[in-house]
Amino acid sequence: MSDSASICKSWQIRKYVDKLTNPKANRGMQTSISQLLFGADTLVGNWIEECLPPAFAQVVHSLQGNCGVLVLSSVQPEEGFWEVASVGYEEEGFFYSFMVSDSDAFAKVKASEHPVVYLKRDVQLYHPDSNLAVVSRISKGTRMLGFLLVEFAGEWQELPTTLLGLFATRLATLYQNKVMPVFERPQHSPANSLGSVMQLLVESFPGFLQMVEQNIVKTAVLIRGKRGVGKKSLARFLHKKLALEGDIIILNTIPEQLVKLERALRDWCEMVGNGVIVFENSEAWSLAQQRFFYEYVWRQKQVRFYFLQRDALPQVEFYAPLYKKLEAAAITVPSLNSLETALLQQVIVELAKEVFAANGKAKFRIETDAVAILASHYYKENLIELRSILEHSVLHATQGSLKAEGLVIENDSHLKSLGVSDAEDLDLRKSVESLERQKIMLANKLFAGNQVRMAKALGISRGSLQYKMKQMELQNGR
Repeated sequence: MSDSASICKSWQIRKYVDKLTNPKANRGMQTSISQLLFGADTLVGNWIEECLPPAFAQVVHSLQGNCGVLVLSSVQPEEGFWEVASVGYEEEGFFYSFMVSDSDAFAKVKASEHPVVYLKRDVQLYHPDSNLAVVSRISKGTRMLGFLLVEFAGEWQELPTTLLGLFATRLATLYQNKVMPVFERPQHSPANSLGSVMQLLVESFPGFLQMVEQNIVKTAVLIRGKRGVGKKSLARFLHKKLALEGDIIILNTIPEQLVKLERALRDWCEMVGNGVIVFENSEAWSLAQQRFFYEYVWRQKQVRFYFLQRDALPQVEFYAPLYKKLEAAAITVPSLNSLETALLQQVIVELAKEVFAANGKAKFRIETDAVAILASHYYKENLIELRSILEHSVLHATQGSLKAEGLVIENDSHLKSLGVSDAEDLDLRKSVESLERQKIMLANKLFAGNQVRMAKALGISRGSLQYKMKQMELQNGR
């Protein structure tokens, strides 16, 4: 809008708001709208969390919008955006793929002083009755602070579009006057955890949150770290946080022949839709495979690609242009040994809750003496090793808690995990082995190591049981 000040004082706009605002609505909501649109430029208090969401919801309803979302930039400008307010969506939300930061639509909104209209025939919208979406930037000079998007049925109307532009301009004005800080996500609360351990690490480890926020919206992300730090867990966390409507698949191998690779990648993209493809062991790819991905990934806009890699660049010959782009979108997952003691203890408690629940002991708790011992342990394989210790220990835990004397820790050789592999993991051999190990350990506990009874319960011969236990490095029964 060329003259936002005059529009803000416009009698016509004020009358329109008074007419459309539901008089039976919560009075606080109407007050929020009045303050944001027509109040002074010196709002105080925590109004981003308390005032902005209900005000935005009331604006959407007043304009007879079907649904809408408001996002603001996170720590670094123009890198990551987090949803601040939304209305009209189901619990899982909706991701507007045409508004990713590297898209033409995003660039158009960023460059336009006026709200931009997108028709249903050109972009994917959420509500079945919506015919168009109005998107208005929230900006300070050339800096993109965020945007608001509202879907409408019927034909385009000038006045609602103008009011949305006014709303966006007011938010930018408040920011310019240093009233509105860059949006920060609320502190982690175990009761409301979205991804427990990984969310705890993202929000609490210095610099980790910033790396995630800078790269979460990018088409391709390099996720690296030592063995067992949770690289796949972070990939699933990013997929969930983006609320993508597509699926996520995790692949540990790709075809060597480029013709087959191109065909397979096309099938995988169709499989996930507007989702994520995760590649393990990318450091082992040939130069030709690396060059192929460099030429393919950034040509398309729908699928996101996460490349998992151990620590530094691959030991084999690597394609510099690919890794130059990936290095600019890299997230390093911290190892357990790099965590401060207080944070490591929180991770142990959080992971223990997951393990207890997975083993049918959700009401169990881990005692402080056990936490202290686990926090002083040196982890060669990070979360994999910690989970394995907890899984072995909980099988022997009694009386509703896991104490220090009940911990099963092997210092010379690592314990193999008892947990079932992730649903997205396509390694069938590893999945079957994990499930077999878990069942054998459970039988070992139930029948006090009596292999005859264990074998009968498991439906296999005693010889097969002994062979499997030897292969799995499990303690022999009798």
